[in-house]
Amino acid sequence: MEHYVTVSKDRTSIFDQKIFTITQETGKILRKWLDTGADVQPDANDIRNTINRLYRGYMDLFGQDVQSAQTAMQRVTGGRASKDWTDEDMRKLTEDLALRMQKKGVMDGSEVPA
Repeated sequence: MEHYVTVSKDRTSIFDQKIFTITQETGKILRKWLDTGADVQPDANDIRNTINRLYRGYMDLFGQDVQSAQTAMQRVTGGRASKDWTDEDMRKLTEDLALRMQKKGVMDGSEVPA
């Protein structure tokens, strides 16, 4: 069984939109990037893309029922609007969505919703 990963937040842009298996080469690529000393700032597009990905995932999970998707997301984020979500909120939403999808049989647990 092979396990594949996808990156939900990549401020390096190295792994954007890729599905791959982590290997020693992955580590070498990250090490090379780390050695450049690049200063990474949050990218508004990355944040917006993550929010959109999460919203689409919850909408798919709840059969396009906006109210149910929003209610589920608000329970995880303490009712905060998406513009006020923290990195921790997005991490929790990603975990919650993956768990819900796994329970529903949409994914096998080895993948993260894209």
